[in-house]
Amino acid sequence: MKIETKIGLLEIIALLALILSGISIWQSFIARNDAKILNKLDFRPTLSLRAQLEKINDKILAHINIRNKGPVDAIQLQVQFHFLRYLPNQQKVVASATGSDFQWTIDRLPSLKQANIEINESSLDTSLPTIMDSEKHYRILEIRLSYRREVDLKEYSESAFYFVSQEGKWVGETSNALDSEIYQPIKEAALSRFTVKSDMLDISDILHELPK
Repeated sequence: MKIETKIGLLEIIALLALILSGISIWQSFIARNDAKILNKLDFRPTLSLRAQLEKINDKILAHINIRNKGPVDAIQLQVQFHFLRYLPNQQKVVASATGSDFQWTIDRLPSLKQANIEINESSLDTSLPTIMDSEKHYRILEIRLSYRREVDLKEYSESAFYFVSQEGKWVGETSNALDSEIYQPIKEAALSRFTVKSDMLDISDILHELPK
């Protein structure tokens, strides 16, 4: 028994309308993606930081080096030093000081470019754990980078952390000069609010950012 199915004009019109609607949705999707690419909304500056916090000789001075490895410029870059204290008895980190001597502004750091900032290392207090208000404390240095993406002025903020070694020098958090038994709880307290951003294969210091 043969069953014949006839498609009427209304069904054909409805099918064509459905096809055209699908094409329109796809074109809109492609257009939005093209607009995002043109406006570079899928791209962001990617900064790395390397700090040399003491003078090696007359040619190599204390400085920090900042590179923009990303595909777009970083603008309104602010670099700030924040000195913190770890209180062992309370197992927490508290703010100590910051100042205009340790604040710098870079209007624009282009893609694949770098900037160097010289530091007066004699202004860095590298004392070993000391007594303050009858309580031992450990010094922590946070170098904070704040910058924006130009296309939409989205702001990013990242920090690198440094600790005083037993030799009285500021060193990065992965330095072998830091006794893990002493400094592991200090690091955990200092970094508890942050996530790691840096590529661990990069030779630069580790950068952390607050989770969104």
